Amino acid sequence: MKKIGEIKKRKNSPEALTERALAIKGDIYRIAYNITRNSEDSNDVCQEVFFKVYSSAGKYSPLFGKSPENWIRRIARNTSLNCLRSKKRRQYTNHKSFSDEQYFDVEDTHSLSPLQELIQKEERDILLDNIYHLQDSEKDILNMYYVKGFSHEVISYMIGISKEAAKSRVHRIREKLRGQLQYD
Repeated sequence: MKKIGEIKKRKNSPEALTERALAIKGDIYRIAYNITRNSEDSNDVCQEVFFKVYSSAGKYSPLFGKSPENWIRRIARNTSLNCLRSKKRRQYTNHKSFSDEQYFDVEDTHSLSPLQELIQKEERDILLDNIYHLQDSEKDILNMYYVKGFSHEVISYMIGISKEAAKSRVHRIREKLRGQLQYD
């Protein structure tokens, strides 16, 4: 005779939860497609959901009042949203280099003396060197704010933080660069 604990363990085993996920694979795909609006991304999300269900089966607890199917649908929703955020981040961070001349307000060099042109070029080179040594995430934020002209709200959405946190990060990075430029 099987004990109740063994039956519950089998119901919440990775295999049993994966079978339940396969039973609602149409729902998982619809959730993914409604969020990503892309069939390839939706297929990727479905695969990731099945993997997450299998690998995190031990985290599921029916004590929270959610059926396994609803738990799996929640994983599908969150995975789809993460896919969408990641895709938007990649889309906006594939940008031109900060060293491109078009990103700097370069004065008309005909009105500058050779000495002023040299000073301006040195200042730009120092700034670019300091930007180069920033972390990639800091470079991306600078690019989104100063080069692409995105608002703090758009930046916050793209990197998954609050608007206030985005403002704070832009300010901290600017102060970090200002401090580095004062010491150079």
